[in-house]
Amino acid sequence: MDALRNKAEKYCAQGEHCIDDVRIKLIQWGATNDIIEPIINHLLAHNFINEQRYCNAFVHDKMRHQKWGKKKIIYALQGKRIDANTIENTIKNIDETEYIKTLSTIINKKKGYSHEQITRFCMQRGFEYSLINQQLQALRLADENAID
Repeated sequence: MDALRNKAEKYCAQGEHCIDDVRIKLIQWGATNDIIEPIINHLLAHNFINEQRYCNAFVHDKMRHQKWGKKKIIYALQGKRIDANTIENTIKNIDETEYIKTLSTIINKKKGYSHEQITRFCMQRGFEYSLINQQLQALRLADENAID
């Protein structure tokens, strides 16, 4: 058990991981159910695992690098069995200005496509329908004003 605990500590020290990731890794390493929970409890107690810290890092990475919207992020975190309150707190802390800027960047890169195609693409990225339409309207108005 000590060897697996040390291996799990090293794994967690290399980057942020959630409980579900660590549990899967322990199973891959051959850990049995009777030692998985004590190891996870140890990692939690010594702050090797922190679900809130993991969520913050996950949201940061997915928004900045993959350009994901809130819905896709929420579904991915739910898939990792993160507590709903932790997800909600993390999503509430997303900077709205940065979030809208990310969506605007995506929309501007897709300018040559139809309104429906852009909407579908942005929704697949996890952005909210109403926000997509709002940004498309703003872009359309800006384009019309530029022509005048």
